[in-house]
Parts: sequence; C-alpha cells; structure tokens
Amino acid sequence: HARNRAFAVSAAMQASGSVLGLVLGGALTVVSWRLAFLINVPIGIVIVWIAVTRLAETTHERLKLDVTGALLATAACTSAVLVFTQGPPRGWIDPWVISAAVATVVFLAAFLIVERTAEHPIIPFSVFDNRSRVATFLSLFMAGGVMLTATVIIGLYVQDVMGYSALRAGVAFLPFAGAFGLGTVLAARAAPFIAPRWLIIGCGTLVLAAMLYGSTLDRSISYFPDFVALIVVGGFGIGVISVILPLCAVADVGPREIGPVSAIQLMVYNLGGPLVLVVIQAVQTSRTLYLGGTTGPVADMTPGQLDALDAGYTYSLLWVAGVAVVVGAAALGIGFSARQIAAAQHTREAFEAGELDSSEPQELHPPRDG
Repeated sequence: HARNRAFAVSAAMQASGSVLGLVLGGALTVVSWRLAFLINVPIGIVIVWIAVTRLAETTHERLKLDVTGALLATAACTSAVLVFTQGPPRGWIDPWVISAAVATVVFLAAFLIVERTAEHPIIPFSVFDNRSRVATFLSLFMAGGVMLTATVIIGLYVQDVMGYSALRAGVAFLPFAGAFGLGTVLAARAAPFIAPRWLIIGCGTLVLAAMLYGSTLDRSISYFPDFVALIVVGGFGIGVISVILPLCAVADVGPREIGPVSAIQLMVYNLGGPLVLVVIQAVQTSRTLYLGGTTGPVADMTPGQLDALDAGYTYSLLWVAGVAVVVGAAALGIGFSARQIAAAQHTREAFEAGELDSSEPQELHPPRDG
C-alpha cells in the first residue's frame, strides 16, 4: 500500500537525518562547535521555502488553537526536564528540585482539566476510548524514548569513553542507518500480513538483546564486530517498530479522526524521546558519581574516573533495555489485526484522494483478496 511506503519513507528519513546529522555535526565541530547551531539557519530557510512553494493548501476547516493547553503542556514538560537534569548534581531533596517536581504535577493536572473542557483540545480524550489505541500510544511514547536515548547514549559513549572524534563517531553510526532503513522496508511489506503486536514484540526482542549486549561492553572493545553488532541489531529492530506503531495508531479510525490521531501519534513519539532521555541520563550521571566518577571534562579524568564513566554509560543501556521491555509489554494490548491496518490505509488513501467527505463519517473496507 502507498500508506505503508509513506510511513517507511518517513521513518527512514528520520533515521537517516539523525545519523547524517551526527556526521555533519561532527565535521562542523572540527571547525567550531558554534557551526553546529548556525547550520540550522539555512536548513530552516530551505524548509520554509519548500513549505511555501511546494505544499498545497488544504480545504479543511481551520480550528482555533488550544493555546492554554499548549502552554500548560510545555510548562509541565519543562519542569519535568528540570527535575531530572538538576536532581543528580543538586541532590533529589534540593528545594529547587522539589519545587520543579511539584510544578510538574500542578501543570500536568491543570493541563488535563483544560483539555477536558477545551473546544478544540490538543489531545481529544475520545481517541483513548479504544484500548488497543491506548496501548499503541504507550508503546509509541516508550519507543520514542528507546530511539533517542539509545542513539544519544551510544554516541556519547564512543566519544567520551572510546575516544572517537565527533566526526568519526558520526561515521561509525552509518551501519545503524542502513539497518534502520532495511527494517522500515521489511516492516512496510510485512504489515498487511502479520498482526502488528507480533512484529513489535519480535523486533522489540532484538532491541532488548542489543541493549543487554551493550551493557556488557567496555572501552577496550573493537569497532567490528563488537560495536557494529550493537548498532545493526538495535537499528533493525527500531526501524521495524518505527513503521508498525504509527500504522497501529490510525487503525480503525474514521476519516474525520485520522488527522488528529496522526498528530497525537507524532506528539507522543517525540515527547517520549526527550523525557525518557533525561531520566536515563540522570541515572547514568548518578551511577557515574556513585562509582567515584565526575561530571567534569573527559580529558581531565583519571583512569579510575574514566572507568566509572564507562560503567555509568553501560549501566544506562540496561535501563534502555527495560524501556524496550515496556514497549513489548504494552504491545500485548494492541489487538488490531493486519486487516484493520489495511482498512485504515484504504480509508486514508480515499480521504486524501477526495473520495470521502470528512464531515460525513462512514466506514470503508479494503478490497477483498482475490
């Protein structure tokens, strides 16, 4: 289906962009670390130009933005990030950390209250009426955390512990992009034939195995096969999951709900990444300090402090493995069949082709086999 291919291309572009960003960022930091920020200016200009000149305007109704909900959600996430970034260095009972934790709870509670009464909420609670979709969103949240945290932790490990330069670290991740791309292609082909929960659990097991293996490594490992095995196995599993879960999110959804559900799916995935990352980075920092390490520059560390940093990074991969287990456990609650995903694809394609009126909900079934 065209929709399968679209999700596969989207997932592959995200992975390729992440890895190529590491390579380009590494090359730029050789000149100056400031260029890693400045490079986003011309990229942003190109994106704006493409949006203005290439993207067709829709004829859908323009809805009023839920500004209050957006501000409260941003405040809650910001407070949560402060908790987990300042907790290890300041101490978890520090007044600033406790205040940030209280603020997180307050902002989150206020956000939920506002969303229940908003005319056009950021998160319509009606999308959570389906148990399989709730399980999908939970898996997406955690899968976003696995994707971002694994790449960041492993990227820092090869630089801080194995001594790679920023450019060499980026190049070292190219096999990850290849494995991720292969996973997206195979996932797009398998989605109409295999129940999504089994694809997620099966490939989640690969991610789990890769993270458990990574937790046993130390700075004396070789690039091949030790490091390559870690990123190839993990990258393939993440690639499959990154295609299947978005398809599950829009399964059994009517034409009017496809847009909002797709937006929530993207938001949940992108929110899970940084939130899981800050938690596991807090764990990594705490573990390093507990073992006698320091958070100072790597160049100034003693051999013992470097060993502590090594152990902190590999210990954090155990936590990533734990998050991968949660992804698989949540996937057990995804009851969508491969046929339901095919039906969702057919509905979306018909809607985008103008064959359905979004104001008239109706059920559309895919062509029968044969």
